[in-house]
Amino acid sequence: MKVKLRIVYPTGYVERPILAEAILTTGIKMNILEATLDARSGELIASLEAEEPEIERLVGFLRDRGVKVERIVGMLKVDKDRCIDCGACVSICPVQAIEISEDWSVRFDEDRCVGCGACVRACPMKAVTLV
Repeated sequence: MKVKLRIVYPTGYVERPILAEAILTTGIKMNILEATLDARSGELIASLEAEEPEIERLVGFLRDRGVKVERIVGMLKVDKDRCIDCGACVSICPVQAIEISEDWSVRFDEDRCVGCGACVRACPMKAVTLV
């Protein structure tokens, strides 16, 4: 099963190698899609593929160490009635999760999306929202 997690380090935790310990302990490999860190706190979005019991073990490991973890399910919602397929969201997407398909309609790839919100701000019709 492929999932995305939002992992939030509270103040004072970023200096500890908690994520490295979690990976080494559980054996689950993660791909960090987006990260915002400073000397005090941090937030990252990670993608991983594992069976449900392994995911729960990883989440438990992180939570036991004071790290907040939440699953991300469906980051974008597109109102097709409002979307005019103008493409304003395509070039602004930092991870190329949005493209113009052969029929000239805009297509969103949920697997690639990191939930940055750039497409939401770029949409002139306000057809895209983060969920």
